[in-house]
Amino acid sequence: MQLKARTDWAIGTLAYLAEKQQMVTGREIAGAVGINETYLPKVMRPLREKGFVSSDVGNVGGYALIRSAKTITLLDVMKAMDDEPKFATALSQEVAYFHATRSLYQGFQALAEWYYSSVTIHDLRRGDKVTLLSSKLMAAIQNAARQDEIK
Repeated sequence: MQLKARTDWAIGTLAYLAEKQQMVTGREIAGAVGINETYLPKVMRPLREKGFVSSDVGNVGGYALIRSAKTITLLDVMKAMDDEPKFATALSQEVAYFHATRSLYQGFQALAEWYYSSVTIHDLRRGDKVTLLSSKLMAAIQNAARQDEIK
């Protein structure tokens, strides 16, 4: 699974706006996130439509975060950008090629959705919760693999 570039830019933009806590120009966001300023409105439109940011035009215009960074999860952003984590097209088909493969993909799907819904924009700014969640996730996967070896 790979995120679209615009989803990655959206996540970075929200984290930047959370850090600034004020109206920020498109030019400043583009420079901070590494996106072309002319493409920025395509990233910002879905974020504005979902109520994450506001925008103003004019000399003092720009974008501002209007929801708390503590309430915006990565999964929220992915959904806003139409980039939900999907591990296989078989998940959306009525008949999977192999039942075991479908179950495996469904497990990955549930795990990814849990993980991305557990990390907020605020967490990304702090970093410690993301590191802890990643460590717990890896430990759970390793534990499950060890238990499978025992059987």
